[in-house]
Amino acid sequence: MTEVTAGMTPSQFIAALNNNFNESNGFIDDYLTLTVLTTAMNGTELINAFNSNIASLNANAPNEISQSNLFVGQSGISFSSSINNNHTDVNNAINNVTQTNTIYVSNSGNDLTGDGSQSKPFLTLNKVSNVIQDSTKLYLERGSTFVNDKLDLSNKKNIIIDCFGSGDVPKLTGIKSVTGWVNEGGNIWSKQDNTLPSEITNIFIGGTKALLGRTAGWRSATGGSNTTLIDTAINKADGYYDNAELVIEYYTFAHGISRVSSFINETFTILPYYQDIENETIVPVTAGKKYFIQNHRNCLTTANTWAYNNITKTIYIYSTAEPENVTVTYGSDCIYSDSGSWITIKNLEINESAECGISLDNCFKTEIDAVAFNYIGIYACMMLNTFGIIIKNCNGYEINSDFVELQHCENILISDNTIDRINYIKGTGRYYQDFTIYGGMSGSGVNIIRSNNIEVTYNTFSNAGYDGIMLGYSNDFLIDKNYVHDVHLHKIDAGAIFCYLCYDGIMSNNICETGNVGNNPPNSHGFYIDGGSYNVEVCNNFVSGFEYSILCNVSHDINIHDNMLWIEDVNGIRFVITSILDINNKLQYNTFVHKTQLTQSITVNITTARTETVNNNKYFYPFGKYTNDKSFKRGNTEMTLTEWIADEAVNVWGRTVGNEVEITPSTFTGSSKPEENFLIYLINPAKTVKSVTAAELPYNDYVDLDGNAQTYPFNMQPYTSKILVRPT
Repeated sequence: MTEVTAGMTPSQFIAALNNNFNESNGFIDDYLTLTVLTTAMNGTELINAFNSNIASLNANAPNEISQSNLFVGQSGISFSSSINNNHTDVNNAINNVTQTNTIYVSNSGNDLTGDGSQSKPFLTLNKVSNVIQDSTKLYLERGSTFVNDKLDLSNKKNIIIDCFGSGDVPKLTGIKSVTGWVNEGGNIWSKQDNTLPSEITNIFIGGTKALLGRTAGWRSATGGSNTTLIDTAINKADGYYDNAELVIEYYTFAHGISRVSSFINETFTILPYYQDIENETIVPVTAGKKYFIQNHRNCLTTANTWAYNNITKTIYIYSTAEPENVTVTYGSDCIYSDSGSWITIKNLEINESAECGISLDNCFKTEIDAVAFNYIGIYACMMLNTFGIIIKNCNGYEINSDFVELQHCENILISDNTIDRINYIKGTGRYYQDFTIYGGMSGSGVNIIRSNNIEVTYNTFSNAGYDGIMLGYSNDFLIDKNYVHDVHLHKIDAGAIFCYLCYDGIMSNNICETGNVGNNPPNSHGFYIDGGSYNVEVCNNFVSGFEYSILCNVSHDINIHDNMLWIEDVNGIRFVITSILDINNKLQYNTFVHKTQLTQSITVNITTARTETVNNNKYFYPFGKYTNDKSFKRGNTEMTLTEWIADEAVNVWGRTVGNEVEITPSTFTGSSKPEENFLIYLINPAKTVKSVTAAELPYNDYVDLDGNAQTYPFNMQPYTSKILVRPT
């Protein structure tokens, strides 16, 4: 902090004040917009601006300060002293964060006789929600489980949630046991209970997640509208599917879920589907749209499948004997806050939450550290209009929708998380704000919309229904050193790492493997730069197992360089540029390695594309090229590398082709494809160096892409790849 002294000139005085405000505000991540003080202000304006800035900083600091207001006519010494004291108090409140209160809660506690001390803890989080004050450290006892016991931290600030004692970390869960089943015949059992919630997101039988009952396979609509779906071949009586759910494939990348209000004359009446929830763009059902029916008694034909009628509050289970040990998701979020600030949540396990594990709205400075999320009904972490977010060292398994859902947030760090099975089961995805219908983008490891200043680093996302990492309408981002694999289980036309209308970002040092598991060839993409994105750098990544390793669609000023693209039975890079304004895209110093024949390296989809710079890329074809030697394509014209470089349309594109080369460290010239391990890749998706010995590899006579014999052992740096091929 710069001390204000009586000997300062007006300019020095103003500079000192502004510097002190900037220092304080910088600590809270520039969330505030403070008034800049100027020499043009008169005395009253200067004092009012100063007091307003101090009040704003104080309002968002973790601890309150004793503010000394300035006033006209204050003496010089008193004036300077008040300024310095206020700045010092604000900085102390921000930098010396302490919790002056403690609360303990345990399964052995008592809400009536307990006082929240360690010797007399409270029993429930509901009790804590009613008594917790600002600046509190809340300790949950290890080994305790809090069932249907929501913690509400709304309007609270400077809260730390941690654990005490020994044993397993404390668990929060949102389940309820269900007994007293009625046999309806035909292996259908029911339980009606008016205390059940409006929706049930998961049911567990014998501790195992049961499957939501549904019809087999996709059907095709024969017609529809904004509010109807017609299937003239369904051949079911009126009322047969009343209150069922329809999962409708509006686009290859967007599935909608909507409850059926009536089924009459082979017509389902549903609520409108909104592709863009904020703009309420209605997408109608048309002939040929695929759909299936789920969550209805008449969909139950397989053991341990379930459905829920949310009108009659009745659960149905298909079972050959009375169901035992049945639990259902119940309640809402396990931890919630509206307008809270400086909240830290760590060392917990959140299981079977009916909606979100942690839900924060309009919050400031939040940190989630070392929390495990399992079988979450909607999102593990959902944050809206929240500033200053850290989510790190968390684990997640079987999340119905996105692991992290952020909208209109600022200053975000998501790091060192490992998440598996995200929207793994088709049809389970839900949208938090409206259960009856869903916008179709669910099933990503991270889904960040209309947010800024983002870092996503050192995460592993696997087995996702949709993307690994998805950004939309966001800017100033770094996506670095992530491992994304086995994604796009249910949807296509997206990327393992995807950005739509984003700008000023870097995607670097990531490893992406395998899209559309079970589809051969796959029809999804590794990196997808879409929808008018610009000023995005894609560099030093490894990509394998996608239709297009990198897809650039209607975006400009994209710099793609130094990537390793392993291409197997699919294509390489494709530019889809439709506007004359989409220029300045660069494709340089990348390496294309083809595992098999019949693959193209670069496809420019239309002749008017202006890729601007294509040079110094390397192409390796050990097993032959697409249609003999045509491995490049512009529009419908297939070309060799020589033709690609000499293409007369280069001037139309406005691009420059430089030193494009085909490399030949080894080639296979036999009459049939060699064994699988003739050409291999290695990856190290970890933060530590990996040592590789000759004994770990199928052969010990590999060479690298420069033709140099591989020596052993060798080290692989974190988040790097290596490609090896046997000599000819």
